[in-house]
Amino acid sequence: MKVFKKNESGVCILQFQGRIDALALQEVSAELNRALGDGSGKVLVDLSKTEYMSSAGLHALTDAQKLSYEGGGKMALCSASEDLMELFRVVHLERCFEIYPNDFEALDKLID
Repeated sequence: MKVFKKNESGVCILQFQGRIDALALQEVSAELNRALGDGSGKVLVDLSKTEYMSSAGLHALTDAQKLSYEGGGKMALCSASEDLMELFRVVHLERCFEIYPNDFEALDKLID
């Protein structure tokens, strides 16, 4: 798995390329925690290049979401494939996250 990071209008955008599974859990969690702790508290997770996500990946995202709320930040997801959206629906997490079809819509909401 590779992580691409950029900042757009005060929002930290993390794009995880490849598989988010138990092997990538430590790196994913560390990147999310760093992004949430960078001061702005606004994080967008771009899933457009994420091929697969295990329960470990879901756990990392839910932990980051909780940290975001506790710190007064905002976190959103975008560009999830249909397979990933189905995963979120199956485990009833689609209501727990703000999930946008693309980064433009997500950034618009996070920048508000």
